Amino acid sequence: MDDSQDIAPAAPLTTALDLAAAGGKDELLAFLQVLLDADVFVPLRPEKEDGAMTVPLIGTGAVGETRFATTRIGDTETLPIFSEEAFVETWAEREWPSERLSIKSLFQLLGESTWCHLNPGQEIGKEISPWEIELLRNGGVEAFGEVIEEIASRENIEVEVETDGSLYPELKAQLRAVLESYPNIQEGFLIQLRDPASGSFSPLLGIKHSGFDEEKWLLFRTEVTELAHSHLPLGESLGVADDLSAKGPFGRLFDDATPFYFAQVELPEVEADDEEPTSFLKTVFGRKGAKSDG
Repeated sequence: MDDSQDIAPAAPLTTALDLAAAGGKDELLAFLQVLLDADVFVPLRPEKEDGAMTVPLIGTGAVGETRFATTRIGDTETLPIFSEEAFVETWAEREWPSERLSIKSLFQLLGESTWCHLNPGQEIGKEISPWEIELLRNGGVEAFGEVIEEIASRENIEVEVETDGSLYPELKAQLRAVLESYPNIQEGFLIQLRDPASGSFSPLLGIKHSGFDEEKWLLFRTEVTELAHSHLPLGESLGVADDLSAKGPFGRLFDDATPFYFAQVELPEVEADDEEPTSFLKTVFGRKGAKSDG
């Protein structure tokens, strides 16, 4: 039996995105046409205790009040969206609820400053800026030409990353105490991002962990962002990244960063026998000169 028969075909939007990444304006036009007619999968935030969901006006309300899972770095809010449902779990590295929406319906829900990121965690993805969303929302197919020209001529401006270990010493001291209270967190990093266009600075906390459920993740993020608010200059806010893998959206930002927090690992206590004091290493590897029972 041919194993390829068990592999589900890629969604048309996935294929169109792959072709656009390798092609030119014609492929980009084809991608936009497929995008406007496509459904996407949007990760959800957990429901409130009463089961109620608030109206998802993402760009105008607090992030924690929406039903969609977003990421925030400084003042930039990004909504991850996916062309295939399986990509949601790959991105989250665990099972994660999502909602299927037409892209046209989703664009109508977004605020003026919200970005979308199509297929983060996959080899090929695309950020969709608020400007592109506004054009496509209001102009539809008539806006394709303007969007294509803007994308083709856009300067490739990279965010500057500062990993100096002396950054934010007081904030790090306070964050250590919080990280210590979460036994599933192994390492913590704190870097600074600078947007060359605006000159604004934003700290970004990255963590390596063994897993969070949705409720504890929201609790942790709220705790650290509120803590940082009292230690940062006016206009700066803390972003939180929990996916530092190579394929994740934040992995490359932390390539040169040194952890400011390591979880303490307690070695098991080993009782010495009555005959000879012994060390932990001797217990693990055997005592020198020990005789075999055989």
